[in-house]
This record gives sequence, C-alpha cells and structure tokens, in this order.
Amino acid sequence: MKVPRAFLLTVLLVLEAGCSQLYTVQPVPPGSGSAPFGDAVSLAFDASGNLFIGGVTGTTASQMPCYWGNGSLVTTMPVGTGNYAFSIGLGAVDVSGNFFVAGSVGPVEAALLPCSWENGALSYLSVGLGNAAGMAIGVATDSKKNLYLAGGVGPSSSSLNPSLWTNGVQANLATGTGNSWGVGSAVVLDASGNVYVGGEVGVSSAAPLPSYWENGSLSILPMGTGNSWGEVTNAAVDSHGNLYFAGIVGASGSVPMPCYWENGSLTILSVGAGNTLGWASGVAVDGSGNLTIAGASGTSLGTLVPCFWRNGSLSFLPTGPASQYGFTNAAAVDASGNVFIVGDVATSTSQAPSYWRNGALTLLPQASPGLALDGRRVEGNRRLH
Repeated sequence: MKVPRAFLLTVLLVLEAGCSQLYTVQPVPPGSGSAPFGDAVSLAFDASGNLFIGGVTGTTASQMPCYWGNGSLVTTMPVGTGNYAFSIGLGAVDVSGNFFVAGSVGPVEAALLPCSWENGALSYLSVGLGNAAGMAIGVATDSKKNLYLAGGVGPSSSSLNPSLWTNGVQANLATGTGNSWGVGSAVVLDASGNVYVGGEVGVSSAAPLPSYWENGSLSILPMGTGNSWGEVTNAAVDSHGNLYFAGIVGASGSVPMPCYWENGSLTILSVGAGNTLGWASGVAVDGSGNLTIAGASGTSLGTLVPCFWRNGSLSFLPTGPASQYGFTNAAAVDASGNVFIVGDVATSTSQAPSYWRNGALTLLPQASPGLALDGRRVEGNRRLH
C-alpha cells in the first residue's frame, strides 16, 4: 500500500487544511530508510518566466523542506533548532523575484508555529494574543510587494481559527455563527486589490464547510445535493475578476469528490470510468479563459493517479515507467500559456517530486540521502492533505 496516500481521509477529518503537507520528523540512526521520498507542493513564476517550486526532498528516513529553480535544486530550507515537524504550503514570487513559501515548524505536530521562507530563509509569524500554535498555507503578493499569508492560529495545531497575515501582521477571520474552527488555505488578489482567502470553517475540523473571505467578509460555498462537508484547496482569479476555488466535497463518512467553484457556483468533476473518488488540488486560468484543475483520482485513497481537467475534460498525467501512483498539489500558467502542474509520482515504497509541463513529466532532483537538517538527520512520516 502506498503509505503517503493512506493518510488522506484521516487527515481530512482531523487536522490539516488546504494542500498543506505535514511531516513529522524524529532522529534516526544513520543508514535507515534509504528509499527516495519527496514532493513538489507549490509553484510560481517570476517576471522573466523563471519557474520556482517549493516542496520536500530526501528519503523515507531523512526529509527536509526545499525549493527548486527552473528544475534545479536551489537549497534545502531550515526548520529551526529543536523542531521535529514541519509543513509546506503554497508559494508566490514578488515583483523583485523573491520566492516565498508558506508553512509551519515546531517540536511536535500539536505545537507548530506558522512561518514563511523567503528565498529559503526562515521567518516566524505571530500567532496572536492567547494562541500557542498555527500554520500558514496560502501566500500571495501584489505589485507593491505586500505579502499575504493565509492559515490558522489557536491553542494547538488541531484547534485553529482562520487567520490572515498582511506583511506579518496577524488578523483573525470570522468563522460564522455556530462555528468555532476554521483555517485559510489559499489567498489571491484581483486587479482591484481585493483580497480573497479560501478555506474552511465549522464546528470542528471533522465537519469542514468550504468557505471564502472577500476582504474579511465570510461566505459559505455550496456543497451540492447530499453532501455535508467540503474543503477549498487552492484559488485563482482571472483578468476579468472571475474567482475560482479548487477543492473537494463529500457526504458524511464518504470519500472525497473533486470539484471547483466559479464565482461561488459549484461544479463536481468526473473521476473517470471505474474510479470512485478524487481530489482537486490546483487551479489555473490562461489568458483565453481556459480553466485547468489539477488533481488525482482512483479507486482508493492509497492508489490515486495524477490527473487534470481542462475546461471540465479529464486527462491523466504520466507517472513514469517505474511509477504506479501520483498526486498533484498546484497548477499555474506561464506568460506563453504553458500549463505547469506540480506533485509527485510514486511506487509502493518511494515517492519522487515532479512537475508536468503541458502534460510532459519531469522528475526533480533531490538532496543527497542523509543530508543534515540543522545538524540532524530526520525521519518523515508524511500525512498529506
């Protein structure tokens, strides 16, 4: 069974939100766990068309956050002294070409602190008065180099209130009447400077309602007939101001189904003949209005295959000659209209960070096995959401 995907539904109902990836790390003896293990989680382009990808590199026994530039590994990223858990969220490039990745780091999963990495350098974010933990998942910048990070803060990483940081200043977002939990998982800005945060609210993380905030004002998104929960995983806005969210919906106790919302209107996507579930994790719109949704579908959470929907039409992505499974985490379109999707391809024992350009697969290079992170070897137990 492919270990990373086995945790999908558990994590859906327990902790993480959006497309944040959570890794728990522990000291391990040298030489253990040599299978390749990595993931490409976020991507962004600078003004010159250079491609930046944030993610995780290493082996099953030694993982660390990192980023790539134009397909080459640039650097691993620190998690801070004494920390043995970290998450990786989305990425963005500002007008000066600085690459930001959202995330969180901490000694244990329950005590993560929100952070961001700028060109690989770690900075902590405030959790606000009375809070002790948090995570940053979504990130965006504007033409004035303002930096926006979406996530959540609270007494622990499993008890969060949705939050937005603007240039490091933290503000809570409303959860709505009767709700006491929430998280922001993606943030985008339109041409007029309106700030949209996609995410979830609910009575707890076990009952998420797909939601978004427009300049701080909360709206609950529709989930479709028979469905009782849903999540927003990613967001995009086109040149006309149309707002798109990718995500999942489902009924109580059911598997996820991929979907997207266009200006608040829900579309549930086909998972393909013979498949029973799926995930929508990335969304991108080109200059001609073509809509690409990245995701994965399959017959079980442990055997998902990467795919994308272009204007609603499903296509599967190659996983390479030695791979069986895969997943996607984000999508973007460059200035020439090329569609890029990031994620991973995997067998039952290994996982490789990857990206697809117009459907063609490229495997990303990884750091040497056993490379120290802040002077430690680390072991990862990836729990994807």
